[in-house]
Amino acid sequence: MRYLLYCIFRSPEFPGVETIGGAGEERVFLVSHRHLHAVLSRLGSERLGADVPRLMNYEKVIEACHRKYPTIPMRYGCLFHAVSQVRSLLEQRRRQYEALLEELEGCVEMGLRILLPEEVSDSHAPAEPAGEARGASGANLPLAPGGSGHSYLAAQRRRYLAQDEAARSRGLMAARICRAFTGLFSRHRQESRQLAGARLLSLYFLVPRGKLEPFRQAFRGVSARVSGQFLLSGPWPPYNFVLPRNLGHLQEIE
Repeated sequence: MRYLLYCIFRSPEFPGVETIGGAGEERVFLVSHRHLHAVLSRLGSERLGADVPRLMNYEKVIEACHRKYPTIPMRYGCLFHAVSQVRSLLEQRRRQYEALLEELEGCVEMGLRILLPEEVSDSHAPAEPAGEARGASGANLPLAPGGSGHSYLAAQRRRYLAQDEAARSRGLMAARICRAFTGLFSRHRQESRQLAGARLLSLYFLVPRGKLEPFRQAFRGVSARVSGQFLLSGPWPPYNFVLPRNLGHLQEIE
C-alpha cells in the first residue's frame, strides 16, 4: 500500500475532510499531530498516473483545504509507503511547518505571465556559426565555413553579451512591474523560459486575501502601460512559495 500526500494544514480542531474525493477512487483521510493535519489517500499498487481527471481532483482537495485553513500545498507525486512515515514527518518538522503556515496564513498566490517583446527577449541573440575548430580544452568548436577560432570566439562573445543585455532588460521590467504592486504582496518569485522563439516571464505574488481587488486594479494599470502580452491568473493555493527546502526530502515521483 502507498499513500499520496496532498497538503498539510493547521486547524485547532479536528476537521472533517473525509468526504472529499481523492485523485483516484479513494476518499481522502487525515493523519494528525497536535494542530497539524496531513491529507492523504490510499493508492494501492497501481501506478500513479498524471491524467487530467486525477490532477483536477488532486487540486480540488488542496483548494478545499486552502479555502478554510492555512495550507501547505504539495506538488503532485508525494508518496509514502506507510502512514507512520507521515506521522513522523509531522512530528519531526512541526516547527518548520508551523512557521511556514504562519507566513502563508490569509494569503493566496497570484500569477502574472508576460510574453515579452523581442527587445527584452534573447531570441535575437546571434546564432552559433556552423563548422568545427579545436578549442583550448581539445573539444571541437563550431565554425563558419572558412572561418577561424577567432571568428568563433567573437561570435560567442556577441551572443553572450546579447543574452546578458536581454536578461538585464527582463530584470528591469520585472522590477518595474513589482513596483506597481507595492504594498499589495508580501513575497514574490520570478522565473523566465524560452517559449516558441519568444521569452515568457512569470511572476508569482503572495497576496493577502483582503488585497486581491487592489491587486487586480494595479494589474490593469500595468498591462496598459508596459509592452508585452499579459495574463493574470489566480487566486491559487501558494504552490510557488512552498519550496523543497521547506518540506524536507519527502518526494518520490514516479
